[in-house]
Amino acid sequence: MRWIELPSVIAQELRQATRTLRRQPTYALVVILTLALGIGANTAIFSVFQAVQLRSLPFAEEESLVQLWETVQRQELEERPFSWPDFQDVRERTRTLEAVAAYDEGGVFLSGDEASGEVGSRELLRGEWVTPGYLDLLGIRPLLGDPFSRLEQGALGRSVILGHGLWQNRFGGDPEILGTILRMSGEPYDVVGVAPPDFVGLSDEAEFFLAMVETEPGDLGRRGSRYLSAVGRLAPGVGIAAVNAELEALFTELEAAHPDPNQGYRAKAVPLRDELIGELSTPLKVLLAAVGLVLLIACANLANLCLVRAADRRRELAVRRALGAGLGRLVLHFQAEILILALLGGALGVLLSLWGLEALPALAPVEIPTFADLRLDLPVLAFTLALCLLTAFGLGAVTAWGARDSDPAQDLERGHRGSTGSRSHKRFRSLLVVAEVALALTLLVGAGLTLRSLLWLTERDLGFEPKNLVSFVYQIPRDAADGGDASDDPTAAEEEDRRAKVF
Repeated sequence: MRWIELPSVIAQELRQATRTLRRQPTYALVVILTLALGIGANTAIFSVFQAVQLRSLPFAEEESLVQLWETVQRQELEERPFSWPDFQDVRERTRTLEAVAAYDEGGVFLSGDEASGEVGSRELLRGEWVTPGYLDLLGIRPLLGDPFSRLEQGALGRSVILGHGLWQNRFGGDPEILGTILRMSGEPYDVVGVAPPDFVGLSDEAEFFLAMVETEPGDLGRRGSRYLSAVGRLAPGVGIAAVNAELEALFTELEAAHPDPNQGYRAKAVPLRDELIGELSTPLKVLLAAVGLVLLIACANLANLCLVRAADRRRELAVRRALGAGLGRLVLHFQAEILILALLGGALGVLLSLWGLEALPALAPVEIPTFADLRLDLPVLAFTLALCLLTAFGLGAVTAWGARDSDPAQDLERGHRGSTGSRSHKRFRSLLVVAEVALALTLLVGAGLTLRSLLWLTERDLGFEPKNLVSFVYQIPRDAADGGDASDDPTAAEEEDRRAKVF
């Protein structure tokens, strides 16, 4: 066979393979469904892995972003948020960081539109209080309006940027929302912007963003009151080691200047990517390896099935050999059959993975961050196609191996139908069975250990009976923390003004 004839030969074998598979629909259906389950599971998990591990964070120049923590040595090294004065010192005195911002997460009650006189139902919302340069540092441009950094200082304390989800769900995506006055925990706030769709803050659940005033009132302004999460951007040409060295020197000075609140406290910087997804890396790799084993087990089962089918077709293959078909042509025929089945199984697997992507956030053993956009994009589809081709090549090679040393004369003479092949074929099939059992056992042991760990966590003695118990935390509003004016109705004012964190 000349190379110039190869395309026409391939097309001919594909047509012949299609006719052969139509005559054996049960065999074709079993292979397609088996591959669909294995390939679909791998596609779904790889799409999560790609979204979390391989895709860039939705922030500008993410490689230069760092998360900042205060640290203190207790029984072990503990990470703590920043106090307002410590944050100001870092922002004003560091030279290795181009910009520094802070945020604090919490909740408010949204109780209507003051401009329209609408009272509305009170709704608890989660959000972030942020310093004016927070959005600029992350490279986030509001969909509507301006970032806080463009507002005058006097307007910051009563300004809010709505999250895209809140804007769509509560206000119907109203393009005229800017300038609307909202009552949030009883206080009027001016809507100055709407966040883009893919941004829910570094807390990963913000429905709104309130501007944090430059001088924190009362206890919130004490150096020992640590509640601020801080993020920074490296100066050009500066590495994290240089930042940590500068923070070490700065907090040594702060400890000397403020020995009581800062005794033993230091600070450190870690890459923002590691902070956001560091704990997800190992579980996702383990999960990807587990579904890879599932596909290998499926392929081992199908390899046995293909070998039996090849032995069952030895008379048919002998006729083709007698008519002049070489071993290469037979190999091409087997590859064409398996390729058709693998592509059909992969297409069905992609459809199954679409359902799996919807269920994964609720079923996954780890929390998948909101910024991880789970979708079947081009890299995921390329991975699926490569998986189909690799599977087809492997199964086709196994099937061709089963027919490599057939003797056309003997097969035609004996009517070899039903035979299981020579001794070498049986040894090869035995090896496949051993590999299948080994892979299944490995997966079974891994699943057993995982279930044992899960049961240990759920049955661990907490020292109390947690059934029907609910934990919640009330936060006093910032205005009240400075001892501001109380409402005429203290009970109603407390209920309306508190920001609540509910777990």
